[in-house]
Amino acid sequence: MAAHTTHSSQTPQATTNDAGHASASTGGGGGGGGGGKAHHDKAKQDVRVFEKHWAGGYYEGDPMDPMASSTYGVLGYMSVLHATYLRCIRPYVTKNSTVLEIGPGRGAWSRTMTHAKELWCLDVMSAEHNGFWEYVGKQHDRQRGGSTHYVQVSDFSLSSVPDGHFDFFFSFGVFCHIPFAGLTEYMTNLRRKLKPGAEAFLMVADYDQYNRAWDSLDQLGAQRPVLEMAKKSRPKWRRFMPELWWKGERERQNRTPRKDPKNDGDPAHGVWYHAGKGRTCELLRSLGYTVMDEDVGVLPRDPVIWFRG
Repeated sequence: MAAHTTHSSQTPQATTNDAGHASASTGGGGGGGGGGKAHHDKAKQDVRVFEKHWAGGYYEGDPMDPMASSTYGVLGYMSVLHATYLRCIRPYVTKNSTVLEIGPGRGAWSRTMTHAKELWCLDVMSAEHNGFWEYVGKQHDRQRGGSTHYVQVSDFSLSSVPDGHFDFFFSFGVFCHIPFAGLTEYMTNLRRKLKPGAEAFLMVADYDQYNRAWDSLDQLGAQRPVLEMAKKSRPKWRRFMPELWWKGERERQNRTPRKDPKNDGDPAHGVWYHAGKGRTCELLRSLGYTVMDEDVGVLPRDPVIWFRG
């Protein structure tokens, strides 16, 4: 199994052992000795351990399956909100960023961006109604020496924020409650507020994706890994408890109404509005934005569109 590569006497010699470790020595020097042999023997011992534990080859799980089981067990799963933060905010928002957020609500996402040079948060509700400063921290208020602006708005004009000012835009859980005409007006006005090349992330409602997710609950639901791990429980009677729980919960979840555009704006259905990622991306392109990804894939239920100004 060992592979040896030999060069001329004036060049270093490299030896690769069974485990893929390489050691080098000069052609004219001594070297290695007992230490090198011990290292080589330990590597061979490790390989035998791997052969025993990973018969058929190392396989952790399916990276394409959002609920795949793995040797990480209960540590192998992550909130979609935290995944959204890791994918959409942390790589882009720095201490030098100027950030615009539409619809902060209480400020769950805002609090992840208070380190930015400037953070502008626009909401139809007042900061008092949302409890914004109580959650985010009053020390971040620009009126107290912080860098966060909170602006209560009454239209889609974005007239309260400066033009050509922002290099990052984010909105989550907001435009699913705004009619497409309002989304169109917002995105039209946003264009001149962003710097060229600004990064932007926008969550919208897509009823087709929403309904598919609910119809695929057995594959996408958080109960799936619980049930899979329960099958290995001891004593065996413990295996049936999660199954009984899921049977009842599945019936309850099946009663979750599917989304239908004919119910758009109906308070009885949560005042949702279907935008659709395809239609929204078509709008963004027509306005001169560059769509980087029609859905970054952090949410099985709702698309988060990544685009640039």
